[in-house]
Amino acid sequence: MDVNALNYCRFSLMPTSGCEVSSSSIRASSQALIALPNLVESSQADVWSLPSQDRLHAAIGNQKKRSIFSDGRGGESATGIIMSLHLFQSPNNKNDYNSTQNSSQLRLLLAYESGTVALRQYTGSEWDLSVEGKGWDVLWEVKLHKEAIMAMRVSRDNSFALTVSADHIVGRYDLVAASSDVSRFTEHPTKHPGNGSIALRDDGRVCGIGGWDGSTSQDKIVFHKKTETTRDAKISQAEL
Repeated sequence: MDVNALNYCRFSLMPTSGCEVSSSSIRASSQALIALPNLVESSQADVWSLPSQDRLHAAIGNQKKRSIFSDGRGGESATGIIMSLHLFQSPNNKNDYNSTQNSSQLRLLLAYESGTVALRQYTGSEWDLSVEGKGWDVLWEVKLHKEAIMAMRVSRDNSFALTVSADHIVGRYDLVAASSDVSRFTEHPTKHPGNGSIALRDDGRVCGIGGWDGSTSQDKIVFHKKTETTRDAKISQAEL
């Protein structure tokens, strides 16, 4: 399968076994979906079916009123290139976005060079093919970082995501909170700027952060007793 080798972003693979979001024709031939930056425009994403290598969704994140020669760094809402992405199926949660619609829909979490993170959801009918990002609505978009996002990790249950950047901030994003929840996004400062990678333990309670200077730290995520979420996580630095 052809890819743009100049992209910084890694692909995101989502197995389709057990998923209820695909049509019968796609389900019969698809074993997984893979999301990766667009072949031409690195600020947009495509979703392909495997092993058939059919492109199901093209140019997700397409911005209108932009030159065909743009790299995503200019224009009214410049985001820069995609630095990290995560394709997943929306959880079945009564407080979830668009709860009146299907309980499980395809979503794509995008982290950008500008420090912005955006969550998009496909609102089309059973994975109808889409072009130019049509049908991929923005659920929210937020910028917690002042520098480019270097890495993003999503919890195993797709309930929250963490990002690190060239700055000293660890960003946290609640992926299931109601849209009216103002505490959905939180910033957690660390002692050192220049964080280049992040890993998350399977239970979502501990994350490891790697810096550009070769140092690593283990950060414990402390759950708040009242809300039982990680939005009040305290970052405790412990050099390894």
